[in-house]
Amino acid sequence: MLYHTYMVSASAIHEIMGAAKMGSVTAKQADTIADYSGRETLTDNQEKELARLIAKRDAKPELPVGAKTHCKKWLKTKIYGREKSFSSVQTDKGNIVEDEAIKLIGEHLERPFMVKEDEAPANDGYIKTRGCDVLERDSVGDNKSSWDFDTFPLFQTEPEKGHKLQVNGYLSIFDRPMGWVAYTLMDAPGSIVHKLTEWECRDLGIPYDLDVFDKIKDHYTYSDYAIELRVKVFWFDRDDALIKAIHDRVELCRDYIKTLELKLIADGKLTNETKTITLPETAQQSKVA
Repeated sequence: MLYHTYMVSASAIHEIMGAAKMGSVTAKQADTIADYSGRETLTDNQEKELARLIAKRDAKPELPVGAKTHCKKWLKTKIYGREKSFSSVQTDKGNIVEDEAIKLIGEHLERPFMVKEDEAPANDGYIKTRGCDVLERDSVGDNKSSWDFDTFPLFQTEPEKGHKLQVNGYLSIFDRPMGWVAYTLMDAPGSIVHKLTEWECRDLGIPYDLDVFDKIKDHYTYSDYAIELRVKVFWFDRDDALIKAIHDRVELCRDYIKTLELKLIADGKLTNETKTITLPETAQQSKVA
């Protein structure tokens, strides 16, 4: 079966770490448990009630909706052998400027030899990654390129929660004591400015216009600002308790994925031997036709 191969990508940890529904009892029910447990004999009804309350108290945490959605998506990618692709001008910009952004971070931190880590898949058995942005002897760092001045966290005092989760995942994988998240404000590459100009001119109902291009380029150019207004770095220590919580959540995800697989097998849609989808008879006939 597939469930035991599940590991969460460091960049997707935030998708599974919502608050889980925990087993719990009221104060009155806790008193009942203590009372009944201390008695030498119980009636049949009391024994049943004690068992019910203990089961409720000790119930295994239940995944939140977001984590279940993540697990379903993961299982579908494995069943169908395809990854969902995603692209936007924001992600395109981040990918294009990444090397220059890391160079700028190194300048800001006075680490002139800082370079992007070569992509090398790695994992700790629970968390996986295709590589990280910066791997040094004592730390792991991640760059987040802001889209423009409005999304740059100039006044933020902490990194985004999801970004801190991601870096702690790296810290576990690469066994480093410290991590950092850097937000950078980089100039938009010419290809991005060109695309935005095309869209703007189309919306205006005019031919491609160089004045529009220059206006957009000015808006997305920040290299003439001081480095302190273009780089913001948050350092933090490795959080082993958080990493343990991530590992525990991965175990819960595996348990949930197992239930999904078993349901597909019971319904005859997935075979345990081949791990392939069997189309319903009507779908097979339609496909042949």
